[in-house]
Parts: sequence; structure tokens; C-alpha cells
Amino acid sequence: MLIKINLIEPDETDIVEELKKEFDQKSASKAVLHAAKDYQNQKKQHDYWHKAWRRKCEQLDELKKALEMKSEANNIINEFLKNH
Repeated sequence: MLIKINLIEPDETDIVEELKKEFDQKSASKAVLHAAKDYQNQKKQHDYWHKAWRRKCEQLDELKKALEMKSEANNIINEFLKNH
């Protein structure tokens, strides 16, 4: 910790002011660090939900394809039964 002291007239208020400045700087640094961690956590959560949403969309696409294949198969079976 670096404290500037007026050597001509040592004054408690100078020391107190310097301590206040340092405290304010540390508080600001902690606040910035805390905000950065919050942002990082929110980004991770956003990325997680985005991946989950993408997986869900892929599953729905696969289900849609399966239903289309089932419908095609039913049409082929119905056509076969109609002709025989």
C-alpha cells in the first residue's frame, strides 16, 4: 500500500484521504471483477441454453423426418394393399 504523506506538515486528513482513495480504487476493482464474473457466468448460461435449444431443434427435425418416412411407408403399404 502506498501512502503519500505531506512531510512539511504531517496531517491525519492527508493519510485518511489517501486511505479512502485506495479503498475506493480497491472497491472499484472488486466491483469490476465481480461484474466480469457475473457476465462470464451469464455468457456460460446463455451458451448452455443455446446449445440445449439447438439440440431440441435437431431432435424435432429428426422426429419430423421419421414421421414423414412413416407416412411414406403407410402410403406404400396402402397402395400395395389396394392393388392386391
